[in-house]
Amino acid sequence: MKSAGDLAVKWHIVRYMMTVVADKLAPLWPFIGICVEIVILIVIIIIYEKRKPKLDDSDKVAVQDGTPL
Repeated sequence: MKSAGDLAVKWHIVRYMMTVVADKLAPLWPFIGICVEIVILIVIIIIYEKRKPKLDDSDKVAVQDGTPL
């Protein structure tokens, strides 16, 4: 059984534990990663939209009416 003194000592040690960060920019890496993913997705969408065959006016009307040409 642990006494109250043991618990107080453990709390004291955990309370004053110091962490060391290897890089000053370490907290920014998740944000930078998200930004890079967004840019990649935008580039993929732009490339897809440019390669997609364009519908001319007669194709648009046929698609809207539902009747084949």
